[in-house]
Amino acid sequence: ISSIPNILIMTTANISFNEYFLNNGLLSIVVFAFSCIVFIFLYKKDLTIPMDMAIQTLLEDFDIWNVVQSKRLLYSSLGSLILLMIMFVLIPSSVISPDFIALSIAMLLTILSGLDSKKIIERLDFELVMYLFGIFVIAGGLEKMKVLDTLSDILGIFEGNSLLQLILI
Repeated sequence: ISSIPNILIMTTANISFNEYFLNNGLLSIVVFAFSCIVFIFLYKKDLTIPMDMAIQTLLEDFDIWNVVQSKRLLYSSLGSLILLMIMFVLIPSSVISPDFIALSIAMLLTILSGLDSKKIIERLDFELVMYLFGIFVIAGGLEKMKVLDTLSDILGIFEGNSLLQLILI
């Protein structure tokens, strides 16, 4: 849902989150469920808990909350994710764009987390940020120079042949 090409295409084509999810999300859920069932049948023998007493004691003593660094941050993140999905579903992309909603929720989570903003900025992957900026600048430049319109016109020549259009894209 949140891959950069999907966000660019959704925003440009004015596709709402609901429409995108109905077209792609439901199929993804079905494929995920099917894959889980196939893996369970294929690896049924490997998924059993070993009867070795040392391993069994270790598994019984394992507490998942030892891995969680901050319950407050975990619950804030979960609440933010739920709020983000609700806003994607309820607010049409023609009113507020999905990227603005996502950025607003990210800023809200940063504020609610109570973490030091300097530490957050230090951990940012600036190569990725610059890559994304570059992609947006290139896409904007191609759009302004009408290169995308020209490519669209070229693909329009093959309107009856969807396979050829897909191969060219």
